[in-house]
Amino acid sequence: CVSAALQLEPYQLVRVLNEDWPALVKRFAGIAEDAPPFQIVFRRWAFLSKSVERRVKDPAAISLLCKEAIHAALHDFYPCPEDEAVELAALQCQIEWGDYDAAVHRPGLFSRQEDLEQRAPQRFLSQSTFKAEAFEAKVLAAYEHHVGKAKMIAELLYLQRVRQWPFYGSTFFGGRMVTAKA
Repeated sequence: CVSAALQLEPYQLVRVLNEDWPALVKRFAGIAEDAPPFQIVFRRWAFLSKSVERRVKDPAAISLLCKEAIHAALHDFYPCPEDEAVELAALQCQIEWGDYDAAVHRPGLFSRQEDLEQRAPQRFLSQSTFKAEAFEAKVLAAYEHHVGKAKMIAELLYLQRVRQWPFYGSTFFGGRMVTAKA
């Protein structure tokens, strides 16, 4: 995997860079025409640094930051190992449903594909070795440990975990090489 970084100047437009990227990669990186697709990563830190974000106290702002982080984790913008995904899913359950209740939160809770997709990263769902029942059991066990945590505390814990990842705050855009037909 080849990695490159480019800091945009105030006069540069993201849209133009996105359009010109295949030519720039070919010109400066010497990547072959038939190279696999690449991703352009735009770091959000240009707008709000982690240190500033950590000082946010407004519950509505924290909730929005947490929703953004949940979306990014579920869509594999923040790839993580299964044990971390389990903990994040447990925190998400605490945020959405409140305290664990064994009478309500029992095996089969994620029986619908939609429910599972809202808790497990897409990467896991597409793996043939992924066992939904085992993932659900681990999430429920971890969820039980969060009893008594207020919604905002669970959101802050979720954010605290994902902020440790190198790609936290990044936005990913798919790209592809376009070649002229001879």
